[in-house]
Amino acid sequence: MNREDAGQAATTNCWRVTGWSIAALVLLLPLAAMQVTREVDWTASDFVFAGMLIGSAGLVIELTFRRHSHRSSRMGAALLTATSLALIWIDAAVGIINDDHATLNLIYPGIVILALVVAAVGRFRTVALARGSAGAAAMLAVTGVIAVIASDPAFAASVVAFHLTFVVAFLTAAALFHRVGAAER
Repeated sequence: MNREDAGQAATTNCWRVTGWSIAALVLLLPLAAMQVTREVDWTASDFVFAGMLIGSAGLVIELTFRRHSHRSSRMGAALLTATSLALIWIDAAVGIINDDHATLNLIYPGIVILALVVAAVGRFRTVALARGSAGAAAMLAVTGVIAVIASDPAFAASVVAFHLTFVVAFLTAAALFHRVGAAER
């Protein structure tokens, strides 16, 4: 191994350690909060769920970074993974559509699963990741309309803003993957 490869390996290892340390810290925050307030009350199953979710996200990012060297691919993968993680986390924690329609909240993990299935069918190539991200954005836009209809009219603006934020994030990931896909042709 030459000096340049050794330096690159050390930098990569530093980022890996940093990423997994942040993941562990995020998982420990609720534990620390439980020591100082009664507002946070996690059970063991909450920690297992969060650990599986964060661990899966970290693994996806790590595998993507190993497979793809293009910066846009890596940024797209990180954005797609973080957006999917946040969508599932928020839905699991408080629900996105009010409690009267709790079954509608099952749509949100389905959106993430849709993106994953499309990417998997395309063997996680950038074109498949772009299609999966764009498909998730489209499904989330439709879900946003459903959420506005199902929600209290007083919250319509915040429901639209919430969905629009995630649609833009998914579309940005799709654009990043599309950029790499176009360069690969």
